[in-house]
Amino acid sequence: MLAYNLVRGVMAEAAIDGDVEPWQISFKGTLTTISDMLPVLGLVSDLGELRDALLRCCWQHAVGNRTDRYEPRGLKRRPKKYKLMQKPRHDYKPGEA
Repeated sequence: MLAYNLVRGVMAEAAIDGDVEPWQISFKGTLTTISDMLPVLGLVSDLGELRDALLRCCWQHAVGNRTDRYEPRGLKRRPKKYKLMQKPRHDYKPGEA
């Protein structure tokens, strides 16, 4: 949960600096960018440059406008014509279930 909130925080900062909405930045793209930049942390002396580079990379991972996306809420599984099992399998006679 902590890592999720940290990634969302980076996305929020990138959105503020880039003048875009937070939901327009890809979560997966931000996560990949952060994990790719972890080895560089020990090599960079100026953390401000690293922060700016991280936020610029996050802006590049934009989510497209999906206006026609429709996700209906409903049951995916059809009801079965069989009764529920009320006892263990070995208690049933062959063909009784």
